[in-house]
Amino acid sequence: MSKWLKLAMGTLLVCCMTAAVYGCAGGEGEENKETGIVFETTTEADVNVLKGEGTNVAVTVKEDGQAVTEGVTWTSSDTAVATVADGTVTGVAHGEATVTVAYGGEEKEFAVTVYDVFVDSEEDWISVYDYEGESQGNWYLLTADITLTKPSIMYNDAQHEFTPVFTGRVNGDGHKITYSESRLFGNVKEGAVIENLVLDANTGFYWGSALCWELNASTVRNIQIDAEHVYDIQYVVAEGVGWIQAANIGGVIYYVANGSVVENVTGTVDFSSLTNISSKFGAVVGLAENSTIKDCSVTVYKPEGVINTIRPVASNTDSEEINCTATNETVALGEYTYEYYIQDGDDWVKSEENSGTKEGPIGHTVILPQIAIDGYTFDADNENNVMSAIVKEDGTTVLKAYYTKNA
Repeated sequence: MSKWLKLAMGTLLVCCMTAAVYGCAGGEGEENKETGIVFETTTEADVNVLKGEGTNVAVTVKEDGQAVTEGVTWTSSDTAVATVADGTVTGVAHGEATVTVAYGGEEKEFAVTVYDVFVDSEEDWISVYDYEGESQGNWYLLTADITLTKPSIMYNDAQHEFTPVFTGRVNGDGHKITYSESRLFGNVKEGAVIENLVLDANTGFYWGSALCWELNASTVRNIQIDAEHVYDIQYVVAEGVGWIQAANIGGVIYYVANGSVVENVTGTVDFSSLTNISSKFGAVVGLAENSTIKDCSVTVYKPEGVINTIRPVASNTDSEEINCTATNETVALGEYTYEYYIQDGDDWVKSEENSGTKEGPIGHTVILPQIAIDGYTFDADNENNVMSAIVKEDGTTVLKAYYTKNA
């Protein structure tokens, strides 16, 4: 989507006004009985604005029932973030400001948040990572549910390069991100905020925790999550690079430190495909240091035979854990077969040393990892590949991967 088309569409998404504002509600202000002054508005108290764009805050000032314009003043608490003139608010830089309309000693305030990007597509979301420099500090507001088709933080090509540190703000505004294979963020630091998101991450392996690996001096709040962790250890071999995910992690975040806050994380975290769950495994957080984790409640699915209880926070050092619960549910295991085939002329021969059987959670999806086989390359286009399947109780589930011989 072109920049100019996005800007044009932005104006169509306005409720009760003519620019990029999300959320409007009709209603009349309350009259001050002593002065007879009332502020009537169709704009909600919280106003979201795109940087570089203007929006109209619709207010009619009345005195003794008559509309007035002379003597009405508009001010912004921080003109470096947002300016205002005659009710038109313009975003200058990401941040927060208060816009006030005043008349006759009475006033009405609007909380303005300026964002760098309104996100309504995967292309927009990739810009969260695509940034020149070692950190990315832009502010993002989701305006629609989005589905990611690429493995997020591992995505890298000629146009996009992963930025390892996020220091900005993501406000999901209650929208959903659907994704697989990789956690959404690497390191979230330096006052960053991630909030108001629904995360649907229940169809694949996660390289590390489902949201981020590290939360440092930052905040995560109001997250609803449905995540399934599939592999104990996973290798994705691409251009000689191997990505590894170990089981000793946190379901949502691994490491939380330096005054960070994790608040109101709810939902489901499924570990039933993992066989190496240790006491260091946390449902929400793996390791917390000098931070606060509060009001978090998740249901945890773990495989049959795991006797230790998975706690909301696995390891707590000088941190507050307030009103957090993890309800443990056990999933029965069944046997399934995995087979790797290598090319032998015009035929395919099963590699016995790489094939065998495993146990997986009955009724749940298991995924066959790509492995390195010396002299051979995984044939991703082979129609006989069965890279994922649901484990059946009768043991008939078979996963298959085919590898062509190198020239």
